[in-house]
Amino acid sequence: MLHSGIHDGPERRIDTREVWVQAVDLDNGGSFNDFPPELLDALLDDVLAGWDRRWKAGESIAGFVLVPSDRTRTFTVGPQEALLITLQGTAAQLAAWAMGRPHRSVSTIERGNVPLPRTWI
Repeated sequence: MLHSGIHDGPERRIDTREVWVQAVDLDNGGSFNDFPPELLDALLDDVLAGWDRRWKAGESIAGFVLVPSDRTRTFTVGPQEALLITLQGTAAQLAAWAMGRPHRSVSTIERGNVPLPRTWI
């Protein structure tokens, strides 16, 4: 069984994240749907934390609320006073979108076009 590394410390988590994402990037049949749920949640937390740091440093970035259909929690980034774009989909598809990878079934609650994500690192 492949260990996700989520609880092994930041160095291990980064290595594990890269391995899983690069496996998808190889386009050899793997997808974000294959990721363990806790890894998907950690990826979403990491990406949004990076966007939040950039926003706090003064970069102008859009705010998002990500609503995974297969989770009980949401993921939010951006100033609360700003208009936040709400996206919905599975955690796997939202993670793929947030990391700039091909995704399906991500939509906006506002019924507009799904925006391109900011770079995540």
